[in-house]
Amino acid sequence: MPLCSPEDTIIIGTLEALAGCTGILDESITPKPDGGFDFDYSGDTRVYWDGQVTVERADAHGNPQRVFLDQHGDEFLESELRLVTPADALTFEI
Repeated sequence: MPLCSPEDTIIIGTLEALAGCTGILDESITPKPDGGFDFDYSGDTRVYWDGQVTVERADAHGNPQRVFLDQHGDEFLESELRLVTPADALTFEI
């Protein structure tokens, strides 16, 4: 059965946090006058999937809850969601 947000949108998944490494182009690296470097990204990112964790946020009472996302990317705490029948889900905005 689908999960529904308080805004009557269908929940599509959980919010996840993960680490990765985005490549930089060696030939683009130049020093900045005040320190640090300017560079161009190579366009690829290596994702470290083994470090993936579901994001939790505290509710009004300070209890951690998983964060869920609807199809628009809006975030909702687990306690805000409700189960709906597949037939009811067809009436919601997609």
